[in-house]
Amino acid sequence: MDAPIFDPTNYHRAPSLTISTTVTLIDGLAIVHPRGAPALARKTLRKLTALRKRITDELSARRVPAEAARSAVEIDQAADRAWRATRSYLSAYLDLQPEFAPEQAEAQRLDAMLFGDEGLAFTVLQYPEQRTEMHDRLGALRAGDTFVTFTRIVGEACVKNLLATVKAYDGMVLGLLQATPAETEKLLPLVREAQKLVVDYARYLAATVDDEDPETVTAALQALAPIDNLRRMTATPRASVVKDTPVDPAPSPAPSPDTHP
Repeated sequence: MDAPIFDPTNYHRAPSLTISTTVTLIDGLAIVHPRGAPALARKTLRKLTALRKRITDELSARRVPAEAARSAVEIDQAADRAWRATRSYLSAYLDLQPEFAPEQAEAQRLDAMLFGDEGLAFTVLQYPEQRTEMHDRLGALRAGDTFVTFTRIVGEACVKNLLATVKAYDGMVLGLLQATPAETEKLLPLVREAQKLVVDYARYLAATVDDEDPETVTAALQALAPIDNLRRMTATPRASVVKDTPVDPAPSPAPSPDTHP
């Protein structure tokens, strides 16, 4: 069996990291950290661990209470269901015998006003567009006595449900519009710092390798495996609802004077 080969140039540049993968990589390096690692490698890992805590503390501080943590997708789906229910109530009323549904002509007008030929197509628009479309429809309902008639036909429960979901939708969309990338940008310098420390850490472990001693090569490869494996795992990105902005690896900087061997 061929002896393992260690190529130090594989670690001259840090892997491309996101905020999330930075935390994962630090965890992985800590798990396989060799007991006999040089003092500078141990010191660098301590710095990485402290950096991990700063990142996770910042992320935890941004968490909203669980009861307020309804996602945009959930709120959007609730609004879509509310409008679908509204149309179903109107359709059901129109299916009744005329003697039991004296306001069918008004129900027909309401259905045309709210849904027209496009039906529920507005519920698949982008969030800001759907919000405007919903408010246009509610504004038309509030004109004159139309809202009173509408409530009589579809029922109070349907109306309350519709108004509650539109209100929640308002809060969700306006919250998204007020969000600023500055929050994420605060963490990007920490990711950059982590990339530099990862390169330093790999350099100190690479210094323990003796090409004529296979055991030192194996030990170094095992200690640095999280870097290699992360590169492979992120080579084919998976689709996600929320994407974490990757930070491309910066050119390898020289270690700080106080940590250079």
